[in-house]
Amino acid sequence: MMLLALVLTAGAIADDAPTAAERAHDLWVQAARLHVEGNYEAALATYREALALHPTARIHNYMAWSLSELDRYQDAVDHCRAAIRLDPEYPNAYNDLGAYLIELGRPSEAEPWLRRAMGMDGYCCPHFPHYQLGRALLMEGRVEQAVPELQRALAIRPRYRPAIDLLIEIRKRQLEGS
Repeated sequence: MMLLALVLTAGAIADDAPTAAERAHDLWVQAARLHVEGNYEAALATYREALALHPTARIHNYMAWSLSELDRYQDAVDHCRAAIRLDPEYPNAYNDLGAYLIELGRPSEAEPWLRRAMGMDGYCCPHFPHYQLGRALLMEGRVEQAVPELQRALAIRPRYRPAIDLLIEIRKRQLEGS
């Protein structure tokens, strides 16, 4: 009888052990905290550990963010693509992929990813892809198309400072040119 009680207790303890997905989530939280603190290398190491346990689109995408803070944009692009492969409905990866392509000087490649992010439900920050597309279009000299995208970003989030600043810069250039 005592042995049966021990076996049942051991089984209950084993059932309470965190799953790989739960442990990966905990590591993601820890890595995100390290990122916010500016400790990007430690964040990357923790994201790698989380990915080894249970890869998710979110972990890949956040890893890309830390990589971008270290100007490792191609690596960030690769992780955004991995995020999209794991979850094609994860909008953050599309926007961030576009943003990193812009940083790499490849605005025309960024445009379809940003447009895809715009059409996705559940995106926490729907103004981001409009702002990023505005940046991409400006890099290509398409000012007449960039301005409405920046205005769309502001229609969604009226005090979004990067879009405001970019519109001010465009206006200054227009005034200097006339």
